[in-house]
Amino acid sequence: MSEHGPRQQELEEGARPVSAPNARVDQVLAADLWLADRICQHAGIREAYFLGCLDDPAARRERLRKAILENGLSTVGLGSHAGKFETYSAHFERRFGEAL
Repeated sequence: MSEHGPRQQELEEGARPVSAPNARVDQVLAADLWLADRICQHAGIREAYFLGCLDDPAARRERLRKAILENGLSTVGLGSHAGKFETYSAHFERRFGEAL
């Protein structure tokens, strides 16, 4: 046993430090923040624009939608997915399951 207790020993042995539901929330937030970062790069806006909605997925989605539309990014290339070119509009629809 670790000198810091059983939980520390689990971490040292490679156990995941977060539960599965928390890991999913972290993945969703990371994906949203990645998209926000790309919008900031293409539109020249500050990341602070997205900070007020970090705790609310619906608010984040709407803030992302608004930033894409207001900055004319819907037809701008975002990258590729599964080897296929993808615009902001296509990415948003794939990511959130609804049209921009």
